[in-house]
Amino acid sequence: MKLLKRAYLKTSLLVLVLSSCSSYKPSNITTEGLVDQRIKNGHFDLVDSSYLYRVRIQIYNENLNGIFVVKKINEDAHRVVLTSDFGNTLYDCTVSAKKFKVHSAVPQLNKWMVKRILQRDFRLLVHSDVQAYQKLTTDAHDIYVNKSKRRKNYYSYKAGTNELEQIASANNRKVKLAIDYYKASNPIQDSIVIQHYAIPLKMVLAPLQQD
Repeated sequence: MKLLKRAYLKTSLLVLVLSSCSSYKPSNITTEGLVDQRIKNGHFDLVDSSYLYRVRIQIYNENLNGIFVVKKINEDAHRVVLTSDFGNTLYDCTVSAKKFKVHSAVPQLNKWMVKRILQRDFRLLVHSDVQAYQKLTTDAHDIYVNKSKRRKNYYSYKAGTNELEQIASANNRKVKLAIDYYKASNPIQDSIVIQHYAIPLKMVLAPLQQD
C-alpha cells in the first residue's frame, strides 16, 4: 500500500511539473515546423517616411489623448514621438533592434518601469526585420515565431499573404501583450490596438490623413 501511495504521489508530482512547464501555443494549429527565415513587419518600413496617428491611451482609470508619430530614420532605427493635443512633447525616443534612447520625457513617463514597457512595446511595433525559427499554421493564418529574451513573439499573417494582422508576445504560460492591425479608411496605414494583459494598459492608434 505504501509503495502504491508513493508511486501515486510521484506520478501526480510529475504531471504537476509537466503541466506547469507547458508552453503557450496559439489555438487551432494544423501544422508546425522549424524554419530559419527572415520575416517582415511592413507597417513602418519606408525610410524617411512619417506615420501619424491619433492616439488614445487607457491606463488604470486614466485616459490620455494625443498624437503619435513614427518615422523610420534608417534601415535599423525608428524615431517615435508622443505629443499632447497642444503640441507639447510627452515622449521622444529612438528605437532599434539593440538600442533604445530616450531624448525627452515628461516626469510621469520618465520612470524605469515605464521606459521598460515602452521599449518593449515600441520595438515590437516598429521593428521591421525579424528572425523566425518556427512556423505554425491555422486555417486562417501563417504564424512565425521569434524569440526575444524571456518571451516568444508570434507574428500572424493572413494565410498565403504578407499581410501582418497581429503580433502576440507571450511567456511560457500566456500572452502578455498583443498588437492588432485593422483595416482603416487610410489605404496606406492600418488602425492599431496595443493591448497589455499583465497591466491595465491599452493604446489605440487611428491613422491621420496627411496632405
